[in-house]
Amino acid sequence: MRSDDRLTLASLIATILATLTLLPLTQDRGFLVPAFITALAVAGTGVLLRRNRLTNEAVVLVGQVVVLLIILVLYAGMMPAVSDNPFANFAGQYGAAVDHLRSQAAPMEVNRPIRLLFTTAVGVIMIMTDLLVTGLRRHVWGIAPPLTLFLVPAMSLSDDVSVIGGLLVAVGYIGILLAEGLNRAGRWTRGVEVVEDEPRRSPSAVLWGSALLITIPAIALALVGWMAVPTTSVLDTGLGSGRGKDGPLQLSDPTLDLRRQLTRPDDLTILTYTTDRPTGSYLRLASLPKFDNRGWQNAPIDVLEGQPGPIPGLATDPNTRRRTTINIGDFNSEYLPLPYAPRNVQVPGDWGYDGQSLVYLSTGDNRTEATRGLKYSVDSVDIEPDGNALSTAAAGKPSDNDLTAEVPGDVPQEVIDLAFEITKDYRTPALKAAAIQSYLRSDEFTYSTEPGPGSGYEALTNFLFKDKTGYCEQYAGAMALMTRIIGIPTRVSVGFLPGEQVNGERWEVSTHDLHAWPELYFEGQGWVRWEPTPAGPTAVAPPWTVAREGGTGESQPPSASASETVEEPTGDPSPSAASSTASPSAAPQGSGQSGWGNTLPVVLAIIGGALVLALASLPALVRAARRRSRLHGRGPMKDQVEGLWTELRDTSYDLGRRWPEGSPRAIGRQIASSLETAEVSQMAQLSRTVERARYAPAFNRAEELEGLPALTQSLRKGMGRSTSRGRRVLSVIAPRSLWVRFRQRFQGRRGH
Repeated sequence: MRSDDRLTLASLIATILATLTLLPLTQDRGFLVPAFITALAVAGTGVLLRRNRLTNEAVVLVGQVVVLLIILVLYAGMMPAVSDNPFANFAGQYGAAVDHLRSQAAPMEVNRPIRLLFTTAVGVIMIMTDLLVTGLRRHVWGIAPPLTLFLVPAMSLSDDVSVIGGLLVAVGYIGILLAEGLNRAGRWTRGVEVVEDEPRRSPSAVLWGSALLITIPAIALALVGWMAVPTTSVLDTGLGSGRGKDGPLQLSDPTLDLRRQLTRPDDLTILTYTTDRPTGSYLRLASLPKFDNRGWQNAPIDVLEGQPGPIPGLATDPNTRRRTTINIGDFNSEYLPLPYAPRNVQVPGDWGYDGQSLVYLSTGDNRTEATRGLKYSVDSVDIEPDGNALSTAAAGKPSDNDLTAEVPGDVPQEVIDLAFEITKDYRTPALKAAAIQSYLRSDEFTYSTEPGPGSGYEALTNFLFKDKTGYCEQYAGAMALMTRIIGIPTRVSVGFLPGEQVNGERWEVSTHDLHAWPELYFEGQGWVRWEPTPAGPTAVAPPWTVAREGGTGESQPPSASASETVEEPTGDPSPSAASSTASPSAAPQGSGQSGWGNTLPVVLAIIGGALVLALASLPALVRAARRRSRLHGRGPMKDQVEGLWTELRDTSYDLGRRWPEGSPRAIGRQIASSLETAEVSQMAQLSRTVERARYAPAFNRAEELEGLPALTQSLRKGMGRSTSRGRRVLSVIAPRSLWVRFRQRFQGRRGH
């Protein structure tokens, strides 16, 4: 095996091992196959190109093309679930992947854009590792790119970092060092003895034996050190599904673990409560007012201290007060489970509330575990609007209308058309909302906690038009968006269903009671809960949300007959409100941007980042190519010797030094003053050879050139030995010789 082939193979193994450290981040193992194929393709391309003596620049460029082609093939395989227009949203997939990575707790749910992102990252890491190890022969730096992959889960996971991931990177790095050692083994004679009547040990055998003697104690010592670091763990392999499957429920972001907790095989009781409300209470955790192509999200809020302020949308508090006492067990959250609307909360610890949603959040130091083992009481009021009054109410305008009424400009047209089609026979906002809720609760849809394909708009359109299967998050999100399209401000709330009553007194709430539902805002009624999810007897649609003929009494559902005497509300002139009177084919004008308007910043960021990276690495690549060409020179021997002398001069420039004036011997004496004893004689030999190549009548003996490239490389290292480490690093990434020689040529003179 050639030396370059061996180094490329070691780089490939190191990259593959480092790729395995990404497994704790996601439940999806599907990214491994394209990632491994990409790394293998880059490695194979590098081997072929170097065997044909192409430069490092060519290897890197072709490697990038190979990665791009594989990514395009992978994207093309996603097209049936992404778009009917090839490459219509290629760059947007990376933005979606970054958002998914940022918003999901590990291990993340299956997500196609994440496969695209991880495969691209592995391809780039393979290119960089191969360049450092095989192209530039910077074997010590070969750990940097694989370590980058390991640092992603190391910095992202809230749980301990597994020792297995670190060992995978370490083993890959040791493989790189061993490959370089094997390349040198053929020229290594120290420690290899020939004894008569005994089998001769090859240099490779000596190297492997020494490597084992060094590697095994090093790994053992690393394990001991790893256990001493408080952010690491030896017991967890880090290659499984991650903490949370069998441990405490985590809910620092309310949308992250909703489906995962619903699919837990064990339905654990996590809180109990007592209440004077006969049917139990929905316990609200968080409210999500923001919607875009990533789905429903939190928005920045101002946390207020003390007891809740006025109930948004209501002039006075309802007279009926409810008392609820809650005991939380093994449940960690920064959100406090409360019935809506809370009026007086007696809870130990540091808590504040959001004046818009009346959601309570922890403000203490250990926020994400603030609810564990907590016992508290709350006085609340029931928001149960009169059915007849609601059926004639106009869509209101809450104080956060800019968030709760906004319809993004890139919402799929088919979703808009569906919203208008469902509601075309109804005149008032509440009746339109009741029609949408009835449509989602119909037999056309099936409740299931199995994950559907895609995320954002892809998941939404799959739910509404293709498989029509989903769980509470899909139902709540779909209804909230469609009612927002027809002009009603909406938000999605996350919390718990009432649970199950035990012994006629205490209510028990389990992990499978985690739930999401929409809240709609009506003039004079405030925020009203709706229930589009047909998930068993506990997720029952409230009576005020079910439209039926002839409802006239108090607390009756919205009345269709009553609505006929009410004019269509004009509402707010904002784009989302105006959409309630627009034609079904009209697209929302909320932001005035197309889908490309949302993806353009991502495209520009990717292109800009690539250009910055390319420009930043160009000087180092050019300088490395020149060095390699000089040390492995071709052509007349005089030119080869001159190239070695020029390489030494450029090294001096790179290290921030001035190249002396004078003859080669005079220059050699000045340079030798900073070298060690053995290197002084090497410098003298090289300078004499340069003089003979320049001035001797005939200089064509091959023995004159033998050993000079290795001697020049040794002198380069000797010159750098007396320079600071920072200066040596700078000489690699920003070689000064490129600019010095350019200035000299521009000024019309040549240095010697």
